[in-house]
Amino acid sequence: MTTQFCEELILAGEKLALASYPTIPVDHPRIVPMERPPAMHRKRTDPIHEQDQIWYSTACWRQYIGTWQIEDGNLYLIGIKGRFALTGGAPLLADWFTGLLCVPRGAVRDSPGDFKQVLRIEVENGRVVRTHVLDNRRKPRA
Repeated sequence: MTTQFCEELILAGEKLALASYPTIPVDHPRIVPMERPPAMHRKRTDPIHEQDQIWYSTACWRQYIGTWQIEDGNLYLIGIKGRFALTGGAPLLADWFTGLLCVPRGAVRDSPGDFKQVLRIEVENGRVVRTHVLDNRRKPRA
């Protein structure tokens, strides 16, 4: 399977990649579907636009990339690129989301998706209830 484009998370002012994919409520009035851009026939040397990558790449089956932010212990959706757009300007409290957010930290260890550390953020109804770091670094041999 093709590695998928990551969602984005802003945490303490730092933009990070999410290794998990929180759902978005596509029936929410502030989340609107976008018109699919026409497939263009391009030469190999033509630049590929971000919208085209999101819509047509096998690396983004969901056809959107969400930008999330944790602020004051709450998870907010602050932007969407691709198949949907977030309207209204203000962050949207992600009170529909309950689950685990995984943020890779450090270099890849042995294989793609295997990071030295993973910040795990547990969320219930849009509220952060627990965070902890999973440390995958090998212990030195004695």
